[in-house]
Amino acid sequence: MILVVGSTGILGTAICKRLRGKGAAVRGLVRTGSPKEAQLKDMGVEIAYGDLKDPGSIAQACEGVTCVVSTANSMMSRRKGDTFKTVDHDGQLGLVEAAKKAGVGHFVLVSVAPASPDCEFIRAKRVVEKAIRDSGMTWTILQPSGFMEIMFSPMAGWDPVKGKARVVGAGDVPHSAISLYDVAEFTVMATEREDMRGRVLPLGGPASITSMDAVKAFEKATGISFKVDRAPAPILKIMSAVLRPFNQPLSTVLTFASSHEAENIDMTPVVSEFPIKLTSLEEVVQRAVSQADSTAS
Repeated sequence: MILVVGSTGILGTAICKRLRGKGAAVRGLVRTGSPKEAQLKDMGVEIAYGDLKDPGSIAQACEGVTCVVSTANSMMSRRKGDTFKTVDHDGQLGLVEAAKKAGVGHFVLVSVAPASPDCEFIRAKRVVEKAIRDSGMTWTILQPSGFMEIMFSPMAGWDPVKGKARVVGAGDVPHSAISLYDVAEFTVMATEREDMRGRVLPLGGPASITSMDAVKAFEKATGISFKVDRAPAPILKIMSAVLRPFNQPLSTVLTFASSHEAENIDMTPVVSEFPIKLTSLEEVVQRAVSQADSTAS
């Protein structure tokens, strides 16, 4: 039995779908009232009701589990009491301890890229990574870069139908952005392959890309000349600092957005060892355009 914590998120749901497609027994940790519960049940996922802030429910969810996969974080959460401390730090550490006590053999954590900017969210991830390495369990830690499906989505200010894009500064800083569905593939692979155990694997896309690369790809896919809304990085940094005491998730998003550090992850050795066809920017864009057109029609 594989327990997926974060099963109702976009990435977690994709992982559950792939695991069930391979015939794996999957248990998904679900908070009561989640709209994704029915979808998981339709896949054949066993539902365990619980919350990372509730140690008792976590201990129960880990019973009879051979592998724990955690993708959970509080970045997009709207539940009362969810913070980086209660979920990403304390909750994840509690999950590691519960898995250890339950005799779980393997723990797979989907964390964040090595070059991520310093902030409370990232510091919590690094603490949990260390706890997993020191737990005595067999482990795999995946460190993916930003997800293209999120970076170039409506929630980030991109609209393929109206031809709008939101870009920080000149939009020329390269990042090793990856498709979240490729991360799902690597995660499933990690539950299966012995040679991925005891490994920390940074994950990126097939090539480093810039925001302006994405603008050009959207313009080619839609035939529309995009209007680019440019957000000055210094202003975003100021806003991040101002919002930090009141809205940690938004402050962190702005910290990531305003980072001018190039991120280059060479995936050549990883793909040669763990074969997977990485999804290109053009493929992600085409899928986003098709989904937008379907929703608009």
